[in-house]
Amino acid sequence: MSAGRDLDDAEEILSSHDDDDHFPSPAPAAIDRARSMPKNLSVKAKAVRGERTLKRKSVLSRVDEFPNQSLERRDGRLFCGCCHEFISEKKSSVQRHITGTTKHAAALKKSKLEGLRQQGLKEAMKKKDKEKRPVGETLPTEQRVFRMRVVKAFLAEGIPIAKVDVLRDILEEHAFRLTTSSHLAEFIPMILEEERKAVSHELAGRPTSLIFDGTTRLGEAIAIVARFVGDDWSIKQRLIRLRTVSKSVNAPELAQVLNHCVATQYQIPGDLICATMRDGASVNGAAIQSLAFLYPNMIDVTCFSHTLNNAGRHFNFPLLDRFCRLWISLFSHSARAKLVWKTRTSVAIKTHSETRWWTKWEVLNQVSAFFGDVVPLLQENQDISPTTTAELLAILDDDDSRRTLQLQLAALVDIGKHLVEATYLLEGDGPLLFSCYEKLQSLATTFSQEHIPNLRALARAFANEDPTLDAGQLERDTMEGAKPAITWFLRKFNVDLAPIVTAFRRARLFDPVVAQGLNITPDIVRGLSCFPFLADEDVL
Repeated sequence: MSAGRDLDDAEEILSSHDDDDHFPSPAPAAIDRARSMPKNLSVKAKAVRGERTLKRKSVLSRVDEFPNQSLERRDGRLFCGCCHEFISEKKSSVQRHITGTTKHAAALKKSKLEGLRQQGLKEAMKKKDKEKRPVGETLPTEQRVFRMRVVKAFLAEGIPIAKVDVLRDILEEHAFRLTTSSHLAEFIPMILEEERKAVSHELAGRPTSLIFDGTTRLGEAIAIVARFVGDDWSIKQRLIRLRTVSKSVNAPELAQVLNHCVATQYQIPGDLICATMRDGASVNGAAIQSLAFLYPNMIDVTCFSHTLNNAGRHFNFPLLDRFCRLWISLFSHSARAKLVWKTRTSVAIKTHSETRWWTKWEVLNQVSAFFGDVVPLLQENQDISPTTTAELLAILDDDDSRRTLQLQLAALVDIGKHLVEATYLLEGDGPLLFSCYEKLQSLATTFSQEHIPNLRALARAFANEDPTLDAGQLERDTMEGAKPAITWFLRKFNVDLAPIVTAFRRARLFDPVVAQGLNITPDIVRGLSCFPFLADEDVL
C-alpha cells in the first residue's frame, strides 16, 4: 500500500516537472529568432540547374557557338566561368543567360579586368623573383598569383590572415592548393608595394592635402591620409601610411614620419602639398611648423570637429557631472541594468566611449528624454549595484538637487545639440570648404541669442509650481554653468583660429551660388592670398 502510494507520488512529481507553468521559458534575446529555410511554392520538383537537357548538341559545340563569353566544359556540363555557375546547354537558355540580364555582362567585364590584374601580378612577381629570389619561386606562377589574391582579399576585408587555416579546405575546393597562413603572410610586403605603386600613380602631379592623426591606446599608431581631386572631379581619399611605434612621438619624430612618407615613399613634390589637417595637439602643430619650409604652398588647418568636441569639456555643471559618472558606471558594469532599461523604455541604453565624440552628451540627452522613468527604474531595482543606485537616488530624492539636475540637463541638451550637429557635419568627406564658415557663424548667432527652449520651458514650469521661484533667475543661474563652454568656443574661433576661419570665409568665392550674393571687390579677391598656393599677384 505504501509502495503504491510512493509510486503515485513519484509519477505526480515527474509529471509536474513536464509542466511549463512550473518551469517558465526564459525571455529570448533580440538576436534569438526563429530561422527557417525558404521553400519553393511549386509542388513539382524542379530540375537541377545545368543538368543535360539536350542530347543532340554537345557542350563543346555550345562553347564554340558562343565564343568569348567565358563558357567552358566542366564535369560534362556547361559552366559559365565569369558567373561561376552551371547553365543548361539548351540554346535558348544560353542566350537568355548571356543577353537576358546585365548580370553576365557585368561579370564578364569584371573577369576581363581581373585577368589584366592577374597579368600585372604575374609580371611583378617575375620581376621580384629576379631581384630577391624568394622562397617558392619554383611553384607555378598561376598558383602563386592565386595565393597572393587570397591574401589580398583577406587584407582588404580586415580578416586576420590566420583564418586561412580554417577556410583552407573550401578555398582550395575548385582552385589551386594553398599553404599555411604563416607562409601566405610572406606575400604582404609585395601586396603593400603594389598598392603603394597604384596610389602613387593616382597622386602623380595632383595637388594633395594631408590628414594625419594618432592614437595612444597601445603605444601610438600614426595614420596619414592623402586627399585629392580625381579625374572625375570627385574628392578621393587614400590611406598612405599607418605607422605603429612603441611610445608617443615628439614633434621631430612626427615630422620625420610625415616627410619620409611624402618625399621618399610616394615622392610627392613639396609644392604640391597644399594643406595639412590635424587636431590641436601641440606636438602636431610643432611638427607642421618644422615642415613649413619644405611645403611652401601649405595651409595648416586645425580640425574644427575636434575643437568643437573640446568645447564640451568646459561646461561647469558639478551636480550633472557627478550624476553622469554614476549613471555611466551603473550601466557599464551590469548587463542586467541594460536589459531592465530596455524593457522599461523599449530603447537600448546609450553607452559612453572614450574614443567617440559627444558620447556623454548622447547619454544625458537620453536621460533627459526618459527622465520620468529614471526614478521608478532605480527604486524598483535597488539590488543592481546597490551603492551606485543609492547615490543616484540620493540626488533624485532631494527636491532642490533634482530641480538643479533637471535644469542643468536641459541647458546641456539645448547648447550641446548645436555643437554636436556641427561636429558631425564638419567631419564629413564632402566639399565642406564652401559651407564651413556659415555653420560656424550660425553657431555663434545661436549662442548670442541664447536659443534654449528646453531650459526656458522647464524654468517656467518650476516657477508655476512654486511661487517663491523666479523663472528668469533659474534660467540665468543655470546658464552661468554653460557660459564657460560658449566663451571658450567664441575665443577659439574668433581669436586662436581666426586666420583659418578667415580662409574658409574667403573660400566661399569659389561657390557660384554664394558668390552671386556677395559684393565682390578687388580687396576681397586679394584676400584669397591667405591660401599660400594662391598668394601670387599674377594669379589674383
